[in-house]
Amino acid sequence: MTIKKADSSQIEKIFSLYKDVVLGVSKTTVNLGWNTDIYPSLEWIVECVSKDEMLIYCEDEKIIGACSVNYTVNDEYKQIDWQIKNPENRISTIHAFCVHPDFWGKGTSFSFLKEVLKICRANGDIANHIDVIDTNEKAEKFYLKAGFKEIDRVEMFYEVVGTRKFWMLEYVF
Repeated sequence: MTIKKADSSQIEKIFSLYKDVVLGVSKTTVNLGWNTDIYPSLEWIVECVSKDEMLIYCEDEKIIGACSVNYTVNDEYKQIDWQIKNPENRISTIHAFCVHPDFWGKGTSFSFLKEVLKICRANGDIANHIDVIDTNEKAEKFYLKAGFKEIDRVEMFYEVVGTRKFWMLEYVF
């Protein structure tokens, strides 16, 4: 498996991955709330790729995982009593982390996340923050197992799900 920044030739494959993940999640008890018409949309993927923020995890030429990593957060993030608060330009945030359903339960998500965090650290980040919708207990447990700490649980607004509760998690390098 390899991790790399996505390029424009991979946009459709990344979008197809997110569609497969949305379909896979819809067959579980998790109410993730993702809708590829809104988020993670094709337009969002194009924007992330154009800003060099989209990371992909590949098995040979097949894209099996994707996420965006940047320094953009909702206003609610600024109200959290994080362990690491400054400098903001050295605290990355992972968005829309996913792995194809064919690879669920095989350790692929953990391997991909560890590679993402290695890249963040190599880029000089001192911490990583992430939010997990409160209906996704499996994801929260996954991030805790990977070394993130639960910092808070807050209501936040995202266009795709409206106002919902989210676990706010932090990984300190």
